[in-house]
Amino acid sequence: MTVPDDAAEAVDPARAAARPPRPRDGAIAGAVAVTVAFAVGEVLAATTSALVSPIEGVGDAVVAVSPPPLTDAAIAVLGPFNVLALQIGIVLVALGLGALVGRLGTRRALAARLLFVGIALAGGAVAAAAPAAEVLATLLPAATGALVGMAALWALLARARSPASPPVDPAASPHGIDRRGFVRMAATFFGVSVVGAGAVRSLSAGARAEPGEIAELPEPNHSLPAASTFEQPRIDEGLSDLWTPNDEFYIVDTAVRTPHVEPRGWSLTIDGRVDNPIELSYDELLDLAGTEADILLTCVSNPVGGGEAGTARWQGVRLGELLDRAGLASDAEQIVGESVEGFTAGFPVEAALDGRDALVAVGMNGEPLPRAHGFPARLVVAGLYGYVSATKWLERIHVTGWNEFDGFWVPRGWAKEGPVRIQSRIDTPHDRANVVTGTVPVGGVAWAPLDGIERVEVSVDGGDWQPADLGPEIGGAAWRQWTWQWENATAGTHELTVRATDATGEVQTAEEGPARPDGATGRHTVTVRVEEA
Repeated sequence: MTVPDDAAEAVDPARAAARPPRPRDGAIAGAVAVTVAFAVGEVLAATTSALVSPIEGVGDAVVAVSPPPLTDAAIAVLGPFNVLALQIGIVLVALGLGALVGRLGTRRALAARLLFVGIALAGGAVAAAAPAAEVLATLLPAATGALVGMAALWALLARARSPASPPVDPAASPHGIDRRGFVRMAATFFGVSVVGAGAVRSLSAGARAEPGEIAELPEPNHSLPAASTFEQPRIDEGLSDLWTPNDEFYIVDTAVRTPHVEPRGWSLTIDGRVDNPIELSYDELLDLAGTEADILLTCVSNPVGGGEAGTARWQGVRLGELLDRAGLASDAEQIVGESVEGFTAGFPVEAALDGRDALVAVGMNGEPLPRAHGFPARLVVAGLYGYVSATKWLERIHVTGWNEFDGFWVPRGWAKEGPVRIQSRIDTPHDRANVVTGTVPVGGVAWAPLDGIERVEVSVDGGDWQPADLGPEIGGAAWRQWTWQWENATAGTHELTVRATDATGEVQTAEEGPARPDGATGRHTVTVRVEEA
């Protein structure tokens, strides 16, 4: 009687051992090996601050080479989650490559292991090529992870072809292969990697002292009036605060990870077209940081009515004072801020010297800068979009010629100069809100750095412009709250539109334009449904 091949393998462990793993198991092995490799890299980066995690390193490189339309779309669609989406994308691509390599390993084990290491090292090389990347700090976690991941792949593939221990149950272990053992090993590798890396990163982040624990702001030379001295408009809900709380302040940057810069060992260099280059330690900068200023920051990618804007009370040293110390050369034309993670932004020298508030800031709303907002120091320049001025995690101010250097965003299609446009926003009621007939409170904020807001008006369904009540003015460089009582609101669907006028008489334009290259234009409109009370 002839024994079928499958039955022969079920009773012959030697033949089972010689049979290659199934492609599906190979794909699982490859994906798990990638998880192990990433976990090793993350653990090394979390426990040694000088090293860069593979995911973040590749992310930095992707940001550096991404075409402008892709970058714009990611920021517009994903907002503050664009970095998280990038990291998830990197992981998914890597898992897919790992699965393909694992399938190859079911037939060509040695080739698969070598290809696995090669792809990992190629990823490390890409990360090392990113701006401001240090080759050893980037490659070491990638190489170590690759070797450990390769070992995991080898072990998993070997387990996937191991014969089941007798007695063999052909239904549970087809072809005599101990698949349950393979699944247990794969699950163990995966679980330990994910949980271990997550725990180490969490513990590492918790062990880092917050800025408020390691730094203390000096008393300002001349304190600005406290918030309690201003009578802010009263509206039930939705109106933006006069000063945006730190944890609600918008975040848009190119950093895949928030740099953890410790003040010990950090310094700020001012060089280039200056007579006397200077270098200041954090303590030296704090000693000079006696100036407070209420300044609005907004992102050039902020759409009309968008939330990427906020006013804060910044504390620091006037940029002009530092430039005076360094002594500007006669041909100084551009100030370039450089970040520890490679970002650059440039603006005209005149912006530091024309009397506007321009600070090297160390404090935000009475606290040391939060890490996400640039600790230990950042640039804040009134009247300029952040992409040309607001360098976070500042380590160098380089003075150069206007045509000799372009900041990070300029080659990507954004204007070299970025003055903030007049804008106004309806905070409440929000778009597509439901309200009831009668009197409906309407409110929002408006800004026009550097001149300040003189008037805000609201129109219902394209009708006459109605003057709104303005909130307190804390300075021309900050935003201003406004409110308006929509009386006798009738049932139905209505459109509310707002416009602002600055102190020079310039009215916010109605012409709609995109954010690229120098800021969106138009007037914010919301649609509101009014229902019978």
